[in-house]
Amino acid sequence: MNTVTPRHAVWTLNKNVLWYYPSSSRKYCTPLFLVYSLVNRPYILDLAPGMSMIGCLNREGFDVYLLDFGISGYEDKDVSLEDYILTYIERGLRRTRIHSGSEDVISAGYCLGGTMALIHAAVSPNPPEKLVLFAPPVDFSSLPGAEPWTDAFNGNPARLKVAVKAMGMIPAPVVNRTLSSLFPASSDRKAKPANEKHALIQQWLYDSVPFSGKALSQVIEDMVFHNRLVNHTFTLAGQPVDTRKIRSPLLLVTGTKDTIVPKESSLPVMAITGSRDQETVTFHGGHITLAVAGTLPNELTIWLKNQAIRLT
Repeated sequence: MNTVTPRHAVWTLNKNVLWYYPSSSRKYCTPLFLVYSLVNRPYILDLAPGMSMIGCLNREGFDVYLLDFGISGYEDKDVSLEDYILTYIERGLRRTRIHSGSEDVISAGYCLGGTMALIHAAVSPNPPEKLVLFAPPVDFSSLPGAEPWTDAFNGNPARLKVAVKAMGMIPAPVVNRTLSSLFPASSDRKAKPANEKHALIQQWLYDSVPFSGKALSQVIEDMVFHNRLVNHTFTLAGQPVDTRKIRSPLLLVTGTKDTIVPKESSLPVMAITGSRDQETVTFHGGHITLAVAGTLPNELTIWLKNQAIRLT
């Protein structure tokens, strides 16, 4: 899928690519480091002219770095959350600092990418200076998309492990069916889109990627079955993840009509982190509205500018 905003790769590791989107009107030393989800491709953040969140950030004067996890194959069945968070996100952030020449970076995670960015900020030896979370699932008991997985395995980790071992990778069509059921307007793939914008969104929606069986089993068992993030019992590589250690300024962004990650699932992040500088921005729209609206909420723009270091 072609992107809209000019970019080039500045780092690769296995199938991961760190894309650099330079601002033609750069005003800030502080870049944004974007972490997207694992179930869809990140080009939704730069979908079309007038439908690009990355383009909006560039126009506000920010350089943007996007960590693209790529498209997994069967050979990636054992890629774990440890790999994504401790290796790919950690090294991606390090490369962002090196390439930008700035130690001051705003880490911004979208959807499950926000959950992983949150965990990374808690365990990294060099955490990001600021943190923005766009609709991150945190309390999985309030997540509609968790129900099919719980029902499928009756909340039984043993059944889950047997199924994941047998499949290795969760095929993209399975991911598609789960997601499309949460987008009522797009659930009928054969229905004619209302307009070009809807056609582009529908094309992206059905462009899911395979999900590593190892990582998915961790998400389902630890987050869906046991809700370990909000219970402070989540572990990574055998070590406890204490989100209360996060001290960086934190901004949570949620949508009023988000049927994928309702605000009830995201809001608990404010209670489980140790940041004393917390703000919430609520915009009118759904899960991907912010990505394709072509504008940014004023409160988000103000927060970013207040947190960033200006060029001198």
